[in-house]
Amino acid sequence: MGRERVYAIDTHLGSPEHRPGGEFASHMPPEGTTELVFRRNIEQTDVADWILPLIMSSDDAVKIWHNPIRLLFIDADHSYEAIRNDFIKWQQHVIPGGLIALHDVDRLYGSPKILDGPTKVVYEDIAQTHSYSAPLVVNHLAFVTKIRSIKA
Repeated sequence: MGRERVYAIDTHLGSPEHRPGGEFASHMPPEGTTELVFRRNIEQTDVADWILPLIMSSDDAVKIWHNPIRLLFIDADHSYEAIRNDFIKWQQHVIPGGLIALHDVDRLYGSPKILDGPTKVVYEDIAQTHSYSAPLVVNHLAFVTKIRSIKA
């Protein structure tokens, strides 16, 4: 069985806290984008043939997406609204039995503050649908399995 491509959808502009004036603005590369670092990393790890970067917003990408997804990894900015938006728009493409992983989730819900958005999406939006397994959180990465499709 062959490998499937990984589509990496990202503007590479960083989360709001990484942009100019944000609390962690100094963490961004001098170019003001993480795209060059990302491309260098996939070249150096010899996975460039398998990863297809789509340098665009999630909102733009989902408009042209028509393929089923077996693994959806959401690592948006840390606001509840942004992560919830990604989940709502992309979950329809995840097949039953597929996995959704969300980054920066805290099992202790509410601490530290930067993890509040992803954690709230996992425990209040996803877990409440009953269309996903109970969340498994390991090192701030939450996994849920899609049990059935959600009716729109």
